[in-house]
Amino acid sequence: MKNTSFFKQMEKRLRELIEVRLGHILDGQVQPHMIAQKLTEALEGNIQYDAGKFEVPDQYWVVLNSDTLETVLQQNQSLAAELSNQLIVLMRESKFHTNHMAVVRLVGDRKLLPHEIQVRAEYSTVERERTQAMDVLDVEPADEIPADARLILNDGTHFLLTTPIVNIGRHSDNHIVVSSPVVSRRHCQLRLRFGRYYLFDMQSRSGTRVNGYLIQEHRLSSGDVISFGDIQLIYIEDENPTGESAGDTQVPGNE
Repeated sequence: MKNTSFFKQMEKRLRELIEVRLGHILDGQVQPHMIAQKLTEALEGNIQYDAGKFEVPDQYWVVLNSDTLETVLQQNQSLAAELSNQLIVLMRESKFHTNHMAVVRLVGDRKLLPHEIQVRAEYSTVERERTQAMDVLDVEPADEIPADARLILNDGTHFLLTTPIVNIGRHSDNHIVVSSPVVSRRHCQLRLRFGRYYLFDMQSRSGTRVNGYLIQEHRLSSGDVISFGDIQLIYIEDENPTGESAGDTQVPGNE
C-alpha cells in the first residue's frame, strides 16, 4: 500500500524548497507548487514492488520552456542539485528503495509555453561510475554513433566522435582539452543515447550554452553551437558521409 502521508510531506517540502529559491522569479510563469506536485506524481506513478520492497525511480527530468529555464538557471544554477539532495533525504526517511542516488535534471524545450511543465521519471539501467564529475548515464553500447559526427573548435580543428562518451574540459585527461580559464577542469560531457549525442553540463563554473541557451542537458542536432564564455564548438553530423577529412583528429576511447 502506498504511503499517502509520505507523498503529501514530500510535495510540501519540495514546494517549500522551490518557493524559497525561485518563488520571486517564477511568479506568473511556472508555479513552484506545480514543479513539486509533478515531481511527486512522477515518483508515485512509477513505484514498483519487487522482492518485498517498494522501488522508486532514481532519474527525474523536469522540462520547462527554454526561456523559463534560462531565467531559472541565471538565478540559481544549483536548483537541480538541491532538488536531488532533497529527494535523497526524503527517500532515506521513507521505506522506498532506489538502485542509485536520485538525480533531478532541468531541461529546456522551446515548444512548451512559459507556464508549462513536464516531468518524467525513469529507473537507471546502467551502473554508474563512482566519480561524479565523470558520471556515465544511460549509455546503450549497441547504439550506432551518428555518421561522421564531429566537433569543430574556434581554430577550425575537427574532432571526429567515435566513442559513446566524450569528456570536454581544461584538464589534460579529457578527450577534448580546451585550455581556457572560462572552462572547468571537467566542464561537459557528450553521451550517446538511442543513436544520438546528448550534451550534459558537469556542474561547471561558467555553465554550458547551446545556441545561446544555458543548458544542463541537451540533445544535439547538426549545426548546434556549444559555447563556454568566448569558446565555441560546432556540432556536425552527416547523414551521407563521403569519408573522413585529412585534418580530422579522432577522439580517443576511454581506455
